[in-house]
Amino acid sequence: MKIISTPATNYQPRFSNAGGGLMTTPDAIRQLRREMGNLPRKELASVLNASEFTVRNWEQGQTSPGPEMLGRIDALLSTIENQKSDGEPNE
Repeated sequence: MKIISTPATNYQPRFSNAGGGLMTTPDAIRQLRREMGNLPRKELASVLNASEFTVRNWEQGQTSPGPEMLGRIDALLSTIENQKSDGEPNE
């Protein structure tokens, strides 16, 4: 899988902590790990340049990633979705 990072300035992710029809942040973290082949938290933390403890807290809804990290998470989910729609296998 190709990992990309995008600048988060004026970024509007498709998920939020409040819900309202959007995916919640904990759900997005869990989906991201599933979409990356049930990636262990430790490995996702490495990809996102965060600690395993931090990723666990996000996934459990105890803390929330900042806007820049939400942008990275959303970009990863978008990349995975694009690869699936293009028929490109995850690496």
